[in-house]
Amino acid sequence: MLPEVGDPINDERSKLVDMLAEAEGLEKQAATLRATVQERRTALLSKVMKLWKPHEIEQAKARFNKKNSVATATPAPATIAAPAERVAVSFDSYNERRYSLPWIARVDTWPVGKRPNLTFGRYTSKPGDAGDAEILARPGDVVKWGKKDTRNGNDTLSLIGVVQKDYSISECTELEARKAFLGGSQ
Repeated sequence: MLPEVGDPINDERSKLVDMLAEAEGLEKQAATLRATVQERRTALLSKVMKLWKPHEIEQAKARFNKKNSVATATPAPATIAAPAERVAVSFDSYNERRYSLPWIARVDTWPVGKRPNLTFGRYTSKPGDAGDAEILARPGDVVKWGKKDTRNGNDTLSLIGVVQKDYSISECTELEARKAFLGGSQ
């Protein structure tokens, strides 16, 4: 190998490896920080809920908004939403040449007569290995998950369900999921 060809390429590769290691370190720091924020938020929410009733919180918000001339487009709900938590679906190992990477997604909006708009989570293992597809969701959220058969589509997996209070997923039909998404009003 010629030194003027090999050394610059090896130097660039080393830089990329270093950048990747730094990115992984930052991702771990961010995950730790997110977990700390979530724990503190949950503790604060618990403390607030012990001290005041939901209607008292709403009255305080209204007084604050009126005093500070804060306009609200829609009234705040009477209860504070549960925090988003990790929701996961486990997948067995699979043939990565035949199947896509397993996926999970949360339904954000569901326009009338159209498919739902989704926010996708991530798969925690390498392609082909058993692992979990995970996303942050709250009780009552609708999630979809699956993996695509890229060979002929006959063995594609696509499921839908509703996140329960214990953050498990209850599988259901698309019609039941739409009703849950709309708050059971259909």
